[in-house]
Amino acid sequence: MAETDLRTRLRSRLKARQLATLLAIAEKGSLGRAAVTLGVSQPALSKALRELEAALGHALFTRSRRGLVANAHGTATIEHARRLLQDVDALAATLDAVDRGAGGRLRLGVIPYVSSDWLRGVAARLLDEAPPIALQISEAATDSLLEALRHRSLDVVVGRITPANAGSDLAWRPVFEQVLRVVARARHPLFRRARVTIAHLADGEWMLPPPASPTRLLLEQVFAQAGLPAPQSRLETYSLPIMESFLVASDRLAAVPGDIAAQLERRGRIRALPFRWPMPPICLAWLAGDEPSPLIRRFEAAAAGDRRP
Repeated sequence: MAETDLRTRLRSRLKARQLATLLAIAEKGSLGRAAVTLGVSQPALSKALRELEAALGHALFTRSRRGLVANAHGTATIEHARRLLQDVDALAATLDAVDRGAGGRLRLGVIPYVSSDWLRGVAARLLDEAPPIALQISEAATDSLLEALRHRSLDVVVGRITPANAGSDLAWRPVFEQVLRVVARARHPLFRRARVTIAHLADGEWMLPPPASPTRLLLEQVFAQAGLPAPQSRLETYSLPIMESFLVASDRLAAVPGDIAAQLERRGRIRALPFRWPMPPICLAWLAGDEPSPLIRRFEAAAAGDRRP
């Protein structure tokens, strides 16, 4: 079947109900269990599956001892079905936001190492504009956020994007630069030294972000260039509240972006040591196949108003 013919048929015959049926069968592995989950009869579910397979022109499952197992066509369709239903859910939430007076709804993913002061300033601009944007903000590591973006459960990501972690399916633009700082409790013994060198840092006990994270890789590179072993730690976290709690109660060291260090210093219990190393920029990322939506453009404009948190 020609691609154009299949496209036309799917646009006219494909239903969200059929996609929900497909996902339920894939999850439960049988028509009977999927029917119970959806609250329909098994014959009705079987009919919906047949209609979907007829619209696609392919069988989607094979029978095995484990029940129904998605074949190659089924696996591909399931992935797209999941994304399409997420788009339907996003549409419903957006229309609800418009009903409540907003100009739309933006699902934003942010890495922990972006200053909440900067984010609050950007959000304030969007909430004060007419019409305001309803924001849903999620926080996670870059890789997790990019995966959510690819599955269309986020609209845009603010994170440390590079060709290595983005790939060809994402588009991104730099928003602002950061520098890496080393922080410790305000009364840490290192602050009593007249001069602190990187060798002193190598002897310290550290709390680090997870392996392979951009911050961890940069820190390892800095120590390698100085001919020193990379810091090691039995305590790894991206959580700033957890990090702050452990820092003030011990002589551990941690590496964070400069704007995060300044935010911690303002609370008076943590100080930054005199080291500054350039970091990859913080970027705005969205799916490459989509032009930036008006809401993403508004977010980008608001972020451009304060590029250096």
